[in-house]
Amino acid sequence: MVSKTKVDRLHKRFYIKPRELVNKLMREIVGVEQLKKSSAIGKNNWDAIPENIYDSVEGYVNNNAPKVKYRISHKDYRETLTYLCATLRNPKKDEKITRPKKIKKHNEKRRPKEALSSPEKMKKKAH
Repeated sequence: MVSKTKVDRLHKRFYIKPRELVNKLMREIVGVEQLKKSSAIGKNNWDAIPENIYDSVEGYVNNNAPKVKYRISHKDYRETLTYLCATLRNPKKDEKITRPKKIKKHNEKRRPKEALSSPEKMKKKAH
């Protein structure tokens, strides 16, 4: 059972990002371990997310959206849940390829364009 204050806090924080709100609500209501064993509608021998929770969360997100642009379509909702369950089963790897940073020395600084100009231009500017 999830408290009303917890749900209200999540809504206050993520109402602009409906996908994030769906993820957080599902993790709180259903639980991470159950989501690992589930899929959005129960295909491929996975357990289905209970239908009442599935419909209620979508309704909550859309009914409490302050503007139409903060609502989530049914297709996006289902894709979000499928992605959530799949990434909980198979977490992403955080291996990032990083290049060493090039360190500039003091004498490698660029000179301003005026210093690079010809002596004739300098004489014209003086007059």
